[in-house]
Amino acid sequence: MARTSIRFSLTTSLLALVGLLSLAILAVNVVAGRRIADDLSARYLEETERLVEERLHGFFAPVISGIGNARAWARAGAIDPHDPARSTAVLLPVLRAHPQVTSLATGDETGYGYRIGAEGDDFLVRVNEAGKPGAPARFTVVSKDGVEVKRYEKADEYDPRKRPWYASAREALAKAGSAAAAEVAWTDPFLLNTSKTPGISASAPFEGPDGATYMTTFNVMLTRLSDFTASLRPTPHGAAVVLSDAGEVLGFPATERYPTAESRLAFLKALEKRNPTLAEMGAPAVADAQATFDRAKAAGARVTSRYDAGGAPWRAAFRPYTLGTKRLWIGVAIPEADFLGEVERQRHTILYVSGGALLLAVLLALGLGRVYARPLGLLAAESDRITALDLAPGPAVRSHLREVHRLAESQERMRGALDSFAKYVPTPVVRELLRQGEAARLGGRVRPITVLFTDIRGFTGVSEGMTPAALTALLADYFARAMAAIDAAGGAVDKMIGDAIMALFGAPVASDDHAARAVRAALACDRALTAYEAECRAAGKPPLVTHYGLASGEAFVGNVGSTDRLNFTALGDVVNLASRLEGACKVYGTRILCADAVRRAAGDAFAWRLVDVVGVKGRATGERVHEPLGLVAEVPPARLAAARAYEAAFEAYLARRFDDALDRLAALAPDPSVARLRAACAAFRASPPPADWDGVARLVEK
Repeated sequence: MARTSIRFSLTTSLLALVGLLSLAILAVNVVAGRRIADDLSARYLEETERLVEERLHGFFAPVISGIGNARAWARAGAIDPHDPARSTAVLLPVLRAHPQVTSLATGDETGYGYRIGAEGDDFLVRVNEAGKPGAPARFTVVSKDGVEVKRYEKADEYDPRKRPWYASAREALAKAGSAAAAEVAWTDPFLLNTSKTPGISASAPFEGPDGATYMTTFNVMLTRLSDFTASLRPTPHGAAVVLSDAGEVLGFPATERYPTAESRLAFLKALEKRNPTLAEMGAPAVADAQATFDRAKAAGARVTSRYDAGGAPWRAAFRPYTLGTKRLWIGVAIPEADFLGEVERQRHTILYVSGGALLLAVLLALGLGRVYARPLGLLAAESDRITALDLAPGPAVRSHLREVHRLAESQERMRGALDSFAKYVPTPVVRELLRQGEAARLGGRVRPITVLFTDIRGFTGVSEGMTPAALTALLADYFARAMAAIDAAGGAVDKMIGDAIMALFGAPVASDDHAARAVRAALACDRALTAYEAECRAAGKPPLVTHYGLASGEAFVGNVGSTDRLNFTALGDVVNLASRLEGACKVYGTRILCADAVRRAAGDAFAWRLVDVVGVKGRATGERVHEPLGLVAEVPPARLAAARAYEAAFEAYLARRFDDALDRLAALAPDPSVARLRAACAAFRASPPPADWDGVARLVEK
C-alpha cells in the first residue's frame, strides 16, 4: 500500500480547498462589512447616549436631593429666610459642595426675599423687602469658609413675587394643597442673569415650623455640562450634544470652532439672551443632524438616522431625557468612516490571512485532532484555571506523546509551586501578573488608592503573657477574620507587620469606589473582631482590641526592592497618614479614624462624625478626621444625634465660641474625644488662643 507524507497530504488538501473557501470568505467579508457598520454604529450611539444620560442624572441629582434636604431643614427650623445668618450657615456648604448650583433664592407673599449665590471666590447674601417701599437691600459677602467679609446696603428693586420661579412654585403649591406635597417645578433653560451662561431653575414651596410658607428656587449653571459633552468623543470625529425641547444647545458638542470653555463662554455672551442652535455650532455634520432631532421631537421617542454631511455618510441618534415636567434631548453624531475605514483597509488582508488560518485550523483539527487536540485542550483549560489562581487539582492528562506527557507533569509541578507562592504574596497581585502575562519587575505608577492600617492595642503586653504556640494560634484566628473582611470588600493585604495589617484598595486592580470599599472593610473588620474579642474573653484569652486608620490619595503603586527580590506595595504620604490616623485612635477613644479625602470619596451612604482637625506628626497642615459610624440606614438615631451634637460643639470650638461648645458638650456622654474637646474649650475660655490660632490639634506621637 502506497503511503504519502503528511506534507504532501496537507499540501494537496490545501490546494483543493483554497479556491472554494476564498470565494466564500470574500462573500462573507462584503456582507459582514455592512453588518459591522450597523452593529458598531448602534453600539457607539447607545453607549455614548447612556454615558451622557448618566452624567445628566448625576448633574441634576444633587439639586433634587438638595431641595428635599432643604425642605426638611425648613420644617425643622434649621433654615429660615428671616434669619439670614442661620440660613447661610446651613446652605453655604450645599452650594460649596455642588458648584453647578450657582444660587438659591426665596420669597414670600410680603415681598421679603433672601438669596445666596456664588460671587467670584466668595458668596453673596442678599435680603430684599419689596413690601416696604424705599427699604434698601442688605448685602453680606461671605467667604467660602463661612467667614463674613463685609456688609453693605444699596437700592435694589428686586421683587421675588414677580419672578417666574416664584409663580411656578406658587402654582405647584396651589395644585398640591400643601408645601410638603408640592412637586419640584423646573423652568425652561435660560441664560443666568449674572453670569450670562446657560442655566435652569428648580423651584418649590417650603414650609417653616410655624406653618408659614415661602417659595424657593435653585439656579443651576449648565456650563459644566458643556465641559463634559465637548470633551466626549464617541469616535475620533464623533460628537455628543444636549438640547432643550426647543432645540437650543445646552451641552456643546466637540467642535474646532469652540474647543475651550473660554471660547464657549464668549460665544454664549455674544448671543445675549438665548442659547445657540445646532446650525450655529460651526460643525456641518452636527447642523445636518437637525432633521433627526426634528423627527425625534415629533415622535417623542428615540430616533436614529443615516445622513450625508460634507459628502460623507454619518449616523445620528436623539433620545429624550425627562427632568420633572421638562424634557431635554441627548444627541450623538458619528461619521461612518471612523469605524468602516479600518474594515475596508483590512478586507484584503482578511481574505488571505483568515482563509489560510481557517484552512490550517480545519486541517489540523481533522488530521491531528485525536493525537494533539484533546490532551492539549485539557492542558490549555488547566492553564486558564491556573492563570486565574484556581489551583485545585484538575482531571489527569494522558497522552502517548512524550512531549505532551512531560508538559502535563511540568504543569502539575507549576500548580504546586504557585499554590505555595500565593500564600506569601497577595493573591490579587499574582492574579494581575498572570492576567497580564508579565514577569514581575521593578516599577509601577501613581494612582489614587485608599490605604487601611490596623493594629492591636497593647499587643506587647498580650504577647509577654503567652507562649509562642498559643500566641501564634491566637493571631492565626485573628488574621483569618480580619483578612476575610478585607478580601470580601475587594481589598488586597499588602503586608502583615507583627500584629499590624496594611491593606490597599484600588490596587493592584483599579476601582473607582476604593474609598467606599475600604470603609466597608474597616466596619466589617471591626464587627468581626469585636465579636472575636467577646469570644476570647469568654474563653479566658486576652482580647485583641484593634484600631484602624484610613487615608485616600495619590500613591506610587508597584514593585520595589532589587532586581532579584521584589515587594509589591504602595509608597507615599497617604500611607503615612493612614498609619498616623490608626495611632491617633487611642487619643480620641475611637476604633476607626478616616482622613477627610476618605469621607468625601466614600459618599453619603455612610454616617460620619467629624472628630477633630489634626496635625499629625510628619505633616505641616491640619487634616479633618472622621469616624465612620456605619451605613446610614443601620446607625441608631441616638448615635446619629450624639454625633451631630458633637460636631456642632466642635464647630463652635473652631469659631472660638468656647462657652457655647461647653454647653453642648455637657449633654453628651463622656468619652475620650468629648473629654479632650471639653478640656481644650475650658483651657481656651480661661486663656483665649492667639489671633492666628487655626484649631488644629498637634499630635506629636504616632
